[in-house]
Amino acid sequence: MNNLLIIYDNEDAKLGSYFASSHQDLNTKLNFIPHINLHSLNTEQCLSNPIEHHISTFGGKPFVFIAYSHGNDDAISIGDNTYINSQNAYFFAETLFYSCCCLTAKKLGGKLREQGCRIFIGYNTTITSVAEETDPYFQDCENAFIHNFLATDNTIQESLRYMYKKYNEMRLFLVENYDTITASTLEDNLKAFEILCEENDLNLTRSSFI
Repeated sequence: MNNLLIIYDNEDAKLGSYFASSHQDLNTKLNFIPHINLHSLNTEQCLSNPIEHHISTFGGKPFVFIAYSHGNDDAISIGDNTYINSQNAYFFAETLFYSCCCLTAKKLGGKLREQGCRIFIGYNTTITSVAEETDPYFQDCENAFIHNFLATDNTIQESLRYMYKKYNEMRLFLVENYDTITASTLEDNLKAFEILCEENDLNLTRSSFI
């Protein structure tokens, strides 16, 4: 059984609906996979308890963590409050940490790795979408890696290849059906994508996080 913990800041004044939709997209895709033990926490649930409270329910077992929220180079915030930073990074030892948050690959990813996080995946600059109409295409790409990894027996590397292919296909689709600005924005998001791990860990599969 893969334990999966997702946080999403659905009450954010600017991007709450985008974060909620990103979460819903992944939740829908994983809903019928029997080996997923999914815990999702919205803004209110996050602020009701510190992150370590929710992690404790996994009994010390490895888990996969996903965040849809605002970030900076050293923290992930929920409801304008710092929720994950270097002070509580040790709770993420042995995890796959997937941060759909701006800038978190710059410093936070390294802090998490120092505390035993197996694999950190995030963005080293700001990321954005363009319009509500095209948000689903951005979210499909955003979730491509983690969905493929959890739904198959593919390695980290194989799931990354799947994601890169998805981004390329979607970029071409956006050029043909929308405009080059939208397609370029998607491409810029991909350029900000960063993976922090040991080279051998690229061969890990979902069974490594059980």
